[in-house]
Amino acid sequence: MRTPVGLLLLVPAVALATSIIPHSLAQRAAEADRIALVQVLSRETIVPNDDPRRMRTISKLAVAQSYKGEGGQFVELVQAGGKSGLYEAHVPGDAKLEVGATALVFLKCQQPNVCALVALGAGALRMVDGQLLVPDLKTATYSKQTLASVIKQLQIPREAK
Repeated sequence: MRTPVGLLLLVPAVALATSIIPHSLAQRAAEADRIALVQVLSRETIVPNDDPRRMRTISKLAVAQSYKGEGGQFVELVQAGGKSGLYEAHVPGDAKLEVGATALVFLKCQQPNVCALVALGAGALRMVDGQLLVPDLKTATYSKQTLASVIKQLQIPREAK
């Protein structure tokens, strides 16, 4: 059976359109089950059943400070894609957190300590020189802000902490 070329072109456009919807910091915080300041301890790419289309990257995160939600001191961040041997695949707009990086992450958790990012790359604010790089998805720019400034913008209800 042949698939019309027009249909194949439509699928990536729909997937991309869903990934670039601007989310304010408060919206990301509202969608997140957990918000935490973390350090990336390790990254591993797995390829279930040697099928590169199912490739996933698992990053082990150490939680330094939680701002919303509860969970353990360590979290596994699961992201689609990665690099394994000759295979490499990445979701456009997703975060690339390197080992040793510090970030404020907005997490959606299917299990208590197994999570994905809210809003792909916008769900991980990397810390550089003591300040967070905060993306503005409407203008495709970044601003440097202090952790305290970002936390104030999250509008987290006290009972959610």
